[in-house]
Amino acid sequence: MGNGARQDDSARGTATMAAPPCVSTDAVARRAVARDWGGQVGVVPAFVARPRTEAEAQEAVNWAVEHDLPWVPRGQGHSCGGRAQSEGVVVDLSGLDAVHDVGPDFVTVGAGMTWSQVLDVAAEHGLAPPVITDHPHLSVGGTLSLGGVGGTSYRHGAQADSVVRMLVLTPGGRVVRCGPRLRSDLFTSVLGGSGTAGLILRATLRLVPAPAVVRRVRLTVGGPRALVEAQRELLGDEKPDHMQGLVQVVDGGWRHRLDLAEFVDEAAGPSWVSGGRPLPAGLASRVEVAERSRHSHREFVHRGAADEARLRETGDWDAPHPWAAVFLPDAHAEDAVADILDGLTPRLLGEAGLVLVYPLRSIMLRAGRPALPQGAVVWLCALLRSAPQGDPAAVSDMEADNERVHRITAGVGGTRYRIGAH
Repeated sequence: MGNGARQDDSARGTATMAAPPCVSTDAVARRAVARDWGGQVGVVPAFVARPRTEAEAQEAVNWAVEHDLPWVPRGQGHSCGGRAQSEGVVVDLSGLDAVHDVGPDFVTVGAGMTWSQVLDVAAEHGLAPPVITDHPHLSVGGTLSLGGVGGTSYRHGAQADSVVRMLVLTPGGRVVRCGPRLRSDLFTSVLGGSGTAGLILRATLRLVPAPAVVRRVRLTVGGPRALVEAQRELLGDEKPDHMQGLVQVVDGGWRHRLDLAEFVDEAAGPSWVSGGRPLPAGLASRVEVAERSRHSHREFVHRGAADEARLRETGDWDAPHPWAAVFLPDAHAEDAVADILDGLTPRLLGEAGLVLVYPLRSIMLRAGRPALPQGAVVWLCALLRSAPQGDPAAVSDMEADNERVHRITAGVGGTRYRIGAH
């Protein structure tokens, strides 16, 4: 473990033949991709490929394969644990950001396009992706290779479930079209496959009508068990469009909140989210209303922009992030979440850290399905830790606490989600 980037020139020395034009050995370019969001692994690659077209991406990968060089795809570098790093060739796909087609309910884009850019394109046609992760500036290819879940996933599944078809570059260097009924084995293994089964070059994504207005309510709850119980109450007929439980450090202690939203048109009548009707009875006894607000869809999707700007200003955005993320079975959700959070201290999460807890319906997670616990409902518990800069002891302690979380998860039949540092 360490924040310093290490360099292995052996791969560079073995590839003496002329590289494709998009492949570079420039030291600055190589070091630019030698760190990821996790901030714990640093590997300077021998080469960086920055293709601007799918043909260039194929050429770069074929060249790497020909010279027996390991290669990995990279989107925005938001992964943990060095997944987007290699001693051989890092294929930076951010240049594959073209819009290839827009239809009445779909858009086809390059894998390097960010979801924020997809939102802008879709909004011009009154549409939107059904699921957006909390950080919309991630690449399409990057999140699809992990699955990609967000606050609307219990209604719509993962981002991978919105994929209609893809153009994939296989590890052997072939470009292949695939979909649910065309080379479905490749399609399902690439979605959620962490880039090991193939490199996504292009994806056609299902879109839904964009809401005119987002009504948002944030509720304070009394602790880990109440956080789960309140959300379970909302899985019935009155469920909102967006639902997440959040735990944060506030003034040295814990704050447990529900972040709920409904997507409506301008003429929508009053609701319990807007405050025009009472909260559902099962919810009212467990929560207190902290804040209500009204947003455009774009404002809501980018609701974390102010926090991101603050973290960039303080330097915490670039701190190590030894994340842990797990899926828990519904039957043990209260106990497991309580055990995980009861053993957590503010230092082990970090002042800029966050815990997400929210339900998913297994039946909605179809494409690129991650390994899930048994049951119709599973719970995501993601400890999005943020270590202080220059404090390796804090990073080590957080990593040790991740093992505690994984032991609790395994003990109740849960599974790991690959966005974590392990």
